[in-house]
Amino acid sequence: MAWLRQWAARIPPGFFRPPNLAQKAKAVNRPILDQKLRRTLALDLRDFSLPQGVDGRAGEAQVFNVEREALPVPSLGAILLEEIIGATVDRQPEEKVHWRVMFAFRGKLCSLELRKFGCRLLVCDDHAVRTADELISKLQSVIKKSEKFAFNEFASAQMSAGNVTVENRAASFRDMYTFFREKAEGALLAPSPERPGEDGFGLAGLLNDHFGRHREALYFGLGMLDSYFSWFEHAMVLLLPFAGYDPATDDLVAFIGDNWADKYDRILGFQDATSKRHYEELNEIKERLRNTYAHGGFEKRGGSLGIHLDGFSPVPATMTRVVHSASFRLFPIDGAKLAEVKATLDAFDGYLAQRYPAGMAFVDSGIPLVFSSKDVQDIVRRASDLDEFRAWLEGFGQYLDAQANGDF
Repeated sequence: MAWLRQWAARIPPGFFRPPNLAQKAKAVNRPILDQKLRRTLALDLRDFSLPQGVDGRAGEAQVFNVEREALPVPSLGAILLEEIIGATVDRQPEEKVHWRVMFAFRGKLCSLELRKFGCRLLVCDDHAVRTADELISKLQSVIKKSEKFAFNEFASAQMSAGNVTVENRAASFRDMYTFFREKAEGALLAPSPERPGEDGFGLAGLLNDHFGRHREALYFGLGMLDSYFSWFEHAMVLLLPFAGYDPATDDLVAFIGDNWADKYDRILGFQDATSKRHYEELNEIKERLRNTYAHGGFEKRGGSLGIHLDGFSPVPATMTRVVHSASFRLFPIDGAKLAEVKATLDAFDGYLAQRYPAGMAFVDSGIPLVFSSKDVQDIVRRASDLDEFRAWLEGFGQYLDAQANGDF
């Protein structure tokens, strides 16, 4: 590939210099590799060197797709080449290329780059296939070693400090919820099949149709509830900046691991009568319907058990309270129950939009949330004017889409 050789020929003497670790640590988020680890990694990377003066004419560049299993996080390889051999990572060098790092491997000009559709390795060598395999194997080894002795500890520190990004997947959970909701509605509202012949559809046909509809409504309804509560817990995390989040005192990782009730309390609280009512209604749905099936068909406090009475079949341990149980009903989600659940969830959606109009606009935007002090403060500041905030979300979302597509 001609551009690869031309690029190497343009490198001026002294262009590559060992990185100043002290300055780099202040400028970017990356771990400091101690001298012992650096010496070890340098030994492991002894076949790698700067591309300066390398002759790329030994063979035309061959392009290899680097499978995700081989380099799950390609940027770790780029960082190590930058830190250890002093290679330069060229960011957004051209359309559809997010970054590129040039280097030599055993005297052969190479390039590792992240493109729109994945990681690519370019090798100028007559034996490019063998060279590529050996190169990737070397990178895998140093990445694994650096993870064990530096990157894992760094990742834990970053999480503890709240210096992380949360991908906004609210739309995905919401789409699942809408899909299952519409399927549940359709199962109960679809017209009955035509009754063929003079004998009519028949009792068996009517029963099969009835049970089939309600069975589908139950299955889709449970999927609807699973998706909704997944969306709810995801949305609560994205709403943290709008609920007084402080990276210095709030433990983001712990909050993500909290149960849904604790998340509800942190974001909405139980002091307000309306908030408490919505929680109780959601909890009723979660405990009676969703959790019963999610936990092996068993309700709490023996609600799914039958006790023995002489001369009779087992009766519910909850006695007459069984009227509220899903365990002793053939189809606990019928038309009336589905309508009730839908109304409850719709009302809570409206309450969320009223409590956190800017926050829910952010949740719906699909924009990732950066939990650094600066970014959180910036979001809160922008959210003070809802119209301007919505306009900013739209513009920033378009910018992120262009970046993801490599449209630089």
